Amino acid sequence: MTIFKRGKSSIFTIGLPFFGAMIMGTYGMAHLAQTRYDYHDTKTKLLAKKEQLKIEKDRRPFNVQEEYWKLTSTKQDWDDWDMVRVQRPAGEE
Repeated sequence: MTIFKRGKSSIFTIGLPFFGAMIMGTYGMAHLAQTRYDYHDTKTKLLAKKEQLKIEKDRRPFNVQEEYWKLTSTKQDWDDWDMVRVQRPAGEE
């Protein structure tokens, strides 16, 4: 095996640069990924702020009583219903 030669130690010529590159690559990729997420976050915040300004401009005052009457007026009459048994699949009784 050429890796374990006595005279010239190849662990320093091959092993250390390899592991050094792996460790530096890990930290480099973590930094790049964090930069990517930070950029996406700022872009989303800018878009959210623009949307918020648009929404606040077109907003009408909120009234709980109005919303209640809207919801109750669209419902059907809750007292006019019949209990109906659901048909079960064949074999299950």
